[in-house]
Amino acid sequence: MTKPKKTQFLNAYHQKRSARLVKAIAAQPPMSREEVIAQVEMLKRQKDDFLRQNVVQTDPVTGQIEWSMWSKAPGVSGSLGHGVHYHDMARDPDDTVVAFIRGFGWLRGATIKGYYIRPDAITSSAVIAELKQKIEALVAAREQHYRPETWITDHICAAGNC
Repeated sequence: MTKPKKTQFLNAYHQKRSARLVKAIAAQPPMSREEVIAQVEMLKRQKDDFLRQNVVQTDPVTGQIEWSMWSKAPGVSGSLGHGVHYHDMARDPDDTVVAFIRGFGWLRGATIKGYYIRPDAITSSAVIAELKQKIEALVAAREQHYRPETWITDHICAAGNC
């Protein structure tokens, strides 16, 4: 995929995601402050439950990242919370997330949790291994690699959810 096509894909992905969020928000009745706080807490619990329940293996810690493999792909990246999402543009537009590092503590040198999908026909184990290695190098260098148009490989890009 060429750079302009990658940019078009990312723009379309973010527009589609934003449209879904706006539509969902517009459909909601007005809520009190307490209801909003309760809703946010419930969403946080759901995200944490997904991250915990869908781990099938945890790799030995080799650097700052404790990697775990998901039993199933997470789908929409916004449901994962704060951190850096890694999107494989070779995948279906609704299933592009192949890895996620939780939070931004790595910018201060902290050890963090990282997640990746089970290798498949589109994103092979060799691609996952290369991706993890590159992410670990970026994290060790404390490089802010989550800005738009940051390509980790020729078809995997990083996107921050701050």
